[in-house]
Amino acid sequence: MGITAPRLRQSRHGVFVFRYLVPPQFQEKLGKKEMRRSLRTKDPAAARLLGLNLNIVIERLLKYLPPTQAMDEIERLLAAGVHGWVLKTKNLEFQTDGTEADSKELAKQIVHGELRVLVDKELEAGSGLYIGGVPIPAGYDPEVAKAVMTPFLPVPQRPMTIEQAVEGYMAGKEGKLDAITGEESEASESPKVTVDRRGTMEAFKAYINEKCTPRLTLASFMHELQVKDIQDFLSYYSKREPQKLKKDNSKKRDGVNGAKGEDGQSLAPADGKVIVENKTLSVSTMNKQAANMASLIRYCRQSGALLNDSTLVSHHFKDDLKTRIDSLTKKNRASSTYQAFDHDELQKLFEPDKLFWCAGGQIHYIWATLLALHMGFRAKELATLKLKSYVVDKGVDCIQLFIDAAKNQHSARVVPIPDRIKELGFIEYWRHLKEKVSSLPIEQQDEYPLWPNQSVDSGTFNSDPGKNISRFFSCYRRMAYFELNLNVKVFHSFRHTC
Repeated sequence: MGITAPRLRQSRHGVFVFRYLVPPQFQEKLGKKEMRRSLRTKDPAAARLLGLNLNIVIERLLKYLPPTQAMDEIERLLAAGVHGWVLKTKNLEFQTDGTEADSKELAKQIVHGELRVLVDKELEAGSGLYIGGVPIPAGYDPEVAKAVMTPFLPVPQRPMTIEQAVEGYMAGKEGKLDAITGEESEASESPKVTVDRRGTMEAFKAYINEKCTPRLTLASFMHELQVKDIQDFLSYYSKREPQKLKKDNSKKRDGVNGAKGEDGQSLAPADGKVIVENKTLSVSTMNKQAANMASLIRYCRQSGALLNDSTLVSHHFKDDLKTRIDSLTKKNRASSTYQAFDHDELQKLFEPDKLFWCAGGQIHYIWATLLALHMGFRAKELATLKLKSYVVDKGVDCIQLFIDAAKNQHSARVVPIPDRIKELGFIEYWRHLKEKVSSLPIEQQDEYPLWPNQSVDSGTFNSDPGKNISRFFSCYRRMAYFELNLNVKVFHSFRHTC
């Protein structure tokens, strides 16, 4: 059930107005039966939020002040407009100049910024507080100041509590509702992705409920969140106990080399699925949590629940999360570097019958392995290749890696295609795809993926495009025939081999 705000009306132009009926005993003195103040918004949600908080201010005036003084303060409050107010403590006084910019900046500094520290010191010393006409006695709950300040803080288009945002986001992702329109939609994600995402959201709610950030509750608004809150959640999540032993269902080949227990016996069960030991939360696990939180923030931005100047919508947001993850997982990284494959290992790995059988007809697994060996590409670079990636530079057939697909700007490069790759039919494969999409506009042809059988809309691809390729090769190399169960010889080792 939605919360309604009393004393709220809407003008014939659609703008919401706060209306206060003057008590009969003061009507003659004030010369009016009601006082009005425009809320300067046509959005019902924003108007309800402003109206509710104006009611808080007025009811506190009526509770703590004598009737005549309370009426003077109410008149001053409604006549001053949205942006004229004052904050006082025993030794401090802050007053806006009446402009919107100054009002928003002062409110932000008092609630979230540097002035909050000064005000808190005054309160710790026993001072009372006076905000916008509301006297608050010493020893009050600090959250009261935040509630009183809310009418003066900037409000997004569609304010949304943290709990509402999480549930609305998950309802859209699970196919119950469209994330933006609110209409019925069909689920498009695998059950595992949904379970992982809900696990992240439940952990985030637990982080809020456990008062890890005292100023936030599930009833707080999403636009009150800061980048540091999301970073601190990642730190909180990283302290979870990892699963010590688990069955790795990706290794489904018979005879896979398994981990060994303390007695030296293999832990591999009869079905060939190995048991692996997981001692720490991996980088990929933390990246998945960051990707899920970034997706929640994107939903809130598209829903109008965040302010335009919020740090959460900054282009630095994902970089800030990555920096925190790097600091959390720095000690988890293996000290040993990847090793190159030797000649005998390569001969075994590229036996056609075994490679084609394990790839299961997935053409990108086969080509990715070949291109990695002969051209030194990373898994992500291979997974994101497009038709436009094939170029002819001064008569030489090449593959061009663009900045958006490369590891960084220095990794963008043009690599000549070796003769062996041409002999295996790569150019013919590219021409076949080019002919297949020839009816499309040139722009769409250029952006057409080089491996159309990949699911580019999946959560796994969006968070780590090269993960499925690396996962395939990890499964392939662990076959008992190859005896390559060491973590120093992985897909990335081709870069040390070619």
